[in-house]
Amino acid sequence: MYQKTVSVLGGVLIIVVYLFYLSYNSKENFSEVLFKSKTNLQILVACQEDAEPYLNYKERFAFSISNKYLSELLSTNHITISGPNSESEIYALPHLEDIYFSKKEILALAKPFSIKKKKNNRLIVLFLNGFLKSNQKVHKSILGINLDNTNVIAMFKPVIENSSPNFKVRTLNEQMTLIHEIGHAIGLVNNGLSPINNHVSRASKDHCSDSLCIMYKEFLATEGLKENEDYNLKSFCSDCQLDISY
Repeated sequence: MYQKTVSVLGGVLIIVVYLFYLSYNSKENFSEVLFKSKTNLQILVACQEDAEPYLNYKERFAFSISNKYLSELLSTNHITISGPNSESEIYALPHLEDIYFSKKEILALAKPFSIKKKKNNRLIVLFLNGFLKSNQKVHKSILGINLDNTNVIAMFKPVIENSSPNFKVRTLNEQMTLIHEIGHAIGLVNNGLSPINNHVSRASKDHCSDSLCIMYKEFLATEGLKENEDYNLKSFCSDCQLDISY
């Protein structure tokens, strides 16, 4: 789960993203099903009204960012990515008066999009116009969560929108959150795939110890984006890539 703080350093706006992990019991991890079947990974995106994901980044479709990084990560397993390539491929969620979502409510919203078969290869990403509610507390600084051991990810749009006044930074923040949460959903770090090398953070047991890895507990998005760069994102470190390849 992402929680953000905002600071200004040297005139450059920096978004520091922290992830706190929630657990949800399941008989079989989604990652175990995915890697047993060695099939296509389908990423289905649905959103509520006024919670639509950012669609454009530097004249590109924004989801091409997450599609690119995940395709490169899973290529060693011959698993292909099928994610949204246009606005028409994003589904609508019903309007709800309540803006506070529990884990059970999130899973209920995802249920109509689930695949009823053993070889479940579908990740369900829900963009919600509200906030996470957990342990009788509303979390207004959490950008997104993966419900552990499931194929469901929730993105909390009001928090994402408030993460930066800069549109490019907000778009990257959204994509970085999505990539990180999908990383957990497919088994990284210690969430279904056992680390080959010791790269699990001592401070945060669900994250990579490599500060340059996108599975690290915190990372940066800045306004200093170079126009000749495809994306200004951290990638998966060599240890995370090794864990995926086995």
